[in-house]
Amino acid sequence: MKTPKKIINFLDKAGVKYDVIEHRKVYTALDKSKTLRVKESMVGKTVVLSSGSYRFLVLTSADSTINLDKLAKLLSKEIGKEVKKISFASEKWIKENIKGMKQGVTPPFGDIWGLPVFIENSFLKNAKIIINSGVHTESIKMTPAVFRKVNNNLVGGVFSKKRRGV
Repeated sequence: MKTPKKIINFLDKAGVKYDVIEHRKVYTALDKSKTLRVKESMVGKTVVLSSGSYRFLVLTSADSTINLDKLAKLLSKEIGKEVKKISFASEKWIKENIKGMKQGVTPPFGDIWGLPVFIENSFLKNAKIIINSGVHTESIKMTPAVFRKVNNNLVGGVFSKKRRGV
């Protein structure tokens, strides 16, 4: 198993049911869905974003794009002040603060790093979800209920839309 021990220990300590699934090396959530032969809506993509000094994770499905205006409104409501700009967190910040994970496959477990997780509500309607494990050759499969249980600082909302042609 290549999934970082930090992730396995976190899930095991929470006492939740999950599966680590192996697959060929992939770099996008869309490729992961094709490789695993599952619906794109079932596979999550995680990004680390920032607004000023506020950092947070965002999780949405492979077949969607994030609407930054809608996300800014949700974030503004959550932190109690107007958010005008959201951008990707710097690689340097990610490397220094989300240690031991491969670039581009950050697991959406904000509690590990003290970060809130903003999740697209529609993603939680799947019976099972497949999310990043911290490496490019394994993913984690669990139910949305388990995902909710291990993320104490989870913020649900509607801030993405399905990609065209999907």
